[in-house]
Amino acid sequence: MRAGPVSVVWDAHRSGRAVLRLDGDLTIGAVEACHGIVGDVLARASVVAIEAGGLAAVDLAGLQLLMAGRRQAERAGKLFHLAAPAGGALREALIAAGLVADGDGGEGAGWVDAFWLAG
Repeated sequence: MRAGPVSVVWDAHRSGRAVLRLDGDLTIGAVEACHGIVGDVLARASVVAIEAGGLAAVDLAGLQLLMAGRRQAERAGKLFHLAAPAGGALREALIAAGLVADGDGGEGAGWVDAFWLAG
């Protein structure tokens, strides 16, 4: 299944598990098409891993899509997580939005949501 920068791979070995692969730009122009896919995947999967390493650009709309997916999964008792700590374009967008600190996360780095940095 593919829409814009999102493709879905179902884990043939584990029922109810899916991987959302994000490539290209996760920006306001692509988010509307991606929103439906994220909702469909969450309706069918109990565990959703996000692979974001292929993103070239992310804006606030892209971050909102990921946060909405996370909230939807939590409400349904499902797991929605990043397959690897946020890096590249995703990390740059998180830093610009003030959602993660720029640096090593040491003392004085500020609040960091573990969702973005856990893999």
